[in-house]
Amino acid sequence: MMKIALVIVMLMLLCGAEASIGINWGRESAQRLVPSQVVDLLLQNGIGRARIYSSQKDIMSAFQGSGINLTLSINKLSAIKTKELAKAWVKKNEFYINRCNVRYVYAGGYPFLTTSSASLSEAVNAHRVLQDVLNKRGFGHVKVNFQHLESELIPNVTKPSEFEFSDTIKPYMIQHLQFLRENNDALQLDIIPIFDVVNYNFDPSFAFPDNASSLVIQDVNGAVYNNVVEWRYDSFLWAVEKLNFSDIPIDISLLGWPTDGFPGANASNAEYFYKHALTWLASNRGTPKRPGRPINVNVHSLADEHKIQSLPFTRHFGIYRSNGQPKYKIDLSGQGRDIYPTTVRGIMRMPDRWCAFNGDRRDMGKVQAQLNWACKQSDCTSTFEGASCSSLTLEQNITYAFNMHFQYQFQDEKSCDFEGLGRVVVNDPSTDVCVFPVEVVKGQQVEYVLDKPIGVIPDKESLEFATFDVEAHQKHIDNASDAQCVMLSSMSLELQRQHEHMLPYEMLKHLESLYTSQAQTMEYEILRDLFKCKLHDGSKVFEHVLKMIGLIERLASIGTVLPANVSTNLILQSLPSSFENFIVNFNMNNTKVGLPELHNRLKTYESSTAKVKSVLMVSSSAMSSKWKNKQQQKKKSSKDPSWSY
Repeated sequence: MMKIALVIVMLMLLCGAEASIGINWGRESAQRLVPSQVVDLLLQNGIGRARIYSSQKDIMSAFQGSGINLTLSINKLSAIKTKELAKAWVKKNEFYINRCNVRYVYAGGYPFLTTSSASLSEAVNAHRVLQDVLNKRGFGHVKVNFQHLESELIPNVTKPSEFEFSDTIKPYMIQHLQFLRENNDALQLDIIPIFDVVNYNFDPSFAFPDNASSLVIQDVNGAVYNNVVEWRYDSFLWAVEKLNFSDIPIDISLLGWPTDGFPGANASNAEYFYKHALTWLASNRGTPKRPGRPINVNVHSLADEHKIQSLPFTRHFGIYRSNGQPKYKIDLSGQGRDIYPTTVRGIMRMPDRWCAFNGDRRDMGKVQAQLNWACKQSDCTSTFEGASCSSLTLEQNITYAFNMHFQYQFQDEKSCDFEGLGRVVVNDPSTDVCVFPVEVVKGQQVEYVLDKPIGVIPDKESLEFATFDVEAHQKHIDNASDAQCVMLSSMSLELQRQHEHMLPYEMLKHLESLYTSQAQTMEYEILRDLFKCKLHDGSKVFEHVLKMIGLIERLASIGTVLPANVSTNLILQSLPSSFENFIVNFNMNNTKVGLPELHNRLKTYESSTAKVKSVLMVSSSAMSSKWKNKQQQKKKSSKDPSWSY
């Protein structure tokens, strides 16, 4: 085995590595894509790497067995700052580390943005502690790391060769780079071209790696830079080299172009940027400082995140809208094809309804207060200066804000009141350049709120609090609130009164106690109908099996799940003698298939036997016809001497 491994390594060194393109998926939004939809989407688009910002059970379960390499996130370093805490984190997550292709853990966000020596030291130590725990648990293939930003470098220089890390972080950066070297890992760099261009007052054309920039920066050794991505990348290479770590590779952990909330942030620019950037990265051309070196990159991001509390454009990095439609063309393979990525399946748009300002300006103080409140509860960054909706009139601005809140509440008419200033309309208030969105039917899976009560936050001074996932706890509360609204809206007035102060978990328990006897009666009736099912000769197996599968699924919906072999045998025993050969072969071969596949096989068998019968009938008819002709000929020959021998 060791020899085989050495041969593989040698071949890799001879052939050279290939750059890979991954994607980041955050979920800070009112409407979140369902994890299974996301996994399906990534596989369809050929994405083999993904960073996820939450390791909730439903997300990890969806990625299990997908083959997609995962990067997990730990938002707070306090969760792993001691050996005991790091062990607790690994223990909590090792089930999915074992079963999913977890390759990275990014811990602490951007820990090197601080100027505090104590915080910098804590960050370096925390990463080493977690890596040691992972190594000892047999997870040495999982690398602990974090991301870096341009603000870690000294300001007021332009040429990449002039950059170096700020004096504050240099000692800790040396420790971090040594840690990366020991783990055979790469430094992770975030690049937002549109931000760098504005921050350095570069010409906008310098943002695009299309070799058409009007700005050219010349550096030592004949290096020429005509785009901000290569320029920023090499500025970090120089800074790392000046600390004597030129052997450390650099990956681009975040490369994004927003589509709103900033001058130049739109879908057409994003499409143009990615077309050239991903083609260049996939070509392994490298940069002026490191030509011919592959650069791994993660595109940021899969979907918009309207709840992010940061600069306006940070909410609009998504390739996809909440309705599962891509905003622009992008070839995530890096081949530069003029194609849209695959559309998300299974998402339904809500009715064409908007919440509009009714025009009542008698109390503009109240109007302003309601506008501010609506924006605080939703997302109005598209109306900021330079954004797609920045040219709206005052009345249109108010309508935009009201409608965003209305859609965030999934068109609950109560959310369009605004103290009498709002009204629900069916005419689209969108303009030529500003879309007033319509939300989609809620797709986020929140079934867990029915199975699990909301926990209690531990005392902040306790060991339990250090490993307590506050973000997941808040999401549990938010999801429970959403589910509560949906459940109450589906109840009669009497049931609403009984349950209006209960959360989903308590509602379900109470409803179960109310309807236990009804469920037992229903189970009896369904089983009675199921056992009565018999297919008669001449009837179609298609409708028969479909009916039985429907009854079996109804049983499952009330909690009575039949074992797979019992369901299969019930169907087979309901068939007439004409299916005897099928049943014998099925059992002799010990066939194990699901009910849909059994359904298909029975249809195929029925069709094939029908053809055989048809052939036999035709053959029999033909033989009968020939026999009759011969008999007639014999009769004729007895009457006609010329036919005698």
